[in-house]
Amino acid sequence: MNLTRTIPIMNQVDIHAARMYTREAARLVGLELNEQAQVSMATSSLADCLKMGAPVPGTPGQAAANQIVIKVIENSHQGLQVDFESMNITNCDAIEFQLRRIRNLVDDIQIEQMPNGSVRVIMIKWGRQAVANSRQN
Repeated sequence: MNLTRTIPIMNQVDIHAARMYTREAARLVGLELNEQAQVSMATSSLADCLKMGAPVPGTPGQAAANQIVIKVIENSHQGLQVDFESMNITNCDAIEFQLRRIRNLVDDIQIEQMPNGSVRVIMIKWGRQAVANSRQN
C-alpha cells in the first residue's frame, strides 16, 4: 500500500492538513481509533514544537522550507512513519525536553542534526499487534 505523501509546511493550515492526512493514513493501515488519535496528535504537536509554519527568524513573512513526509512502513505488521524536517530549529537539544510528552504517543522518535543546519525528526507508530509481537520477542 503506497500512501506516501510529502506536505510542504508554510503555515498552520498545512500543519492541520498533515495531521488530517496522518489520521486518514493511520485508519487505512488498520490502526485502532485511539492509535489514530495518538499519531495525529503527535504529528501536529511535533510540528508546533519544531516551529514549522512560522516565519524564518530575521525574514518577516517568509516561511522556511519545512516539510512533513507521511508513509506506511511494514515489518510483521503495518505502521506509519512521519518524517519532519525543520529549518526553524537549528539545535536538537532545544526541543529534547518538549519531545518527552510526544514520546508517550508514539513508539519511536529519532532526532538528528542535518548537514544543512536543519533538524530532522523521524516518528514511528506501529499498530498494536506489531507492538505486542515485538514485546514478546
